[in-house]
Amino acid sequence: MHAAKLIDSGGIAMAFIQGPYGVHAMFHLFESWFERSTPMLQNNAISSHELIQGLRELGADPEMRILATPIDLTGLFEPEPVAKLVLSELLSFCLQLEFNLLPAQQRADIIQYVEGGCVEKEGKLLWYLPNAAVYLKL
Repeated sequence: MHAAKLIDSGGIAMAFIQGPYGVHAMFHLFESWFERSTPMLQNNAISSHELIQGLRELGADPEMRILATPIDLTGLFEPEPVAKLVLSELLSFCLQLEFNLLPAQQRADIIQYVEGGCVEKEGKLLWYLPNAAVYLKL
């Protein structure tokens, strides 16, 4: 929103809204399971919809495009130890906690959720999540 005030006539500002991969999609579904000693990063974040609303309140007319953004998870659901380690690290990043410390059933449910959201395309297993591109022109 600060950039909106700094754009000269004819200028363009663009913002891509995304957090740790998957946080936005998994946050409401799984957050109640976790005991955190510090607030979740999501609590302090701004969503693309909040950004659009704020820009409109400033009198701007932003445009938002939702872009399907894939991450290649090919092989990460295999039983090999390396695949399990990489998947655990990815999910730790996505959820902003140590995935391997969760109870086994919670880990299984989260893995099933992520695997169920994947699509096979050209021999790859892709996990798509929407990311917002917000354009502001003056």
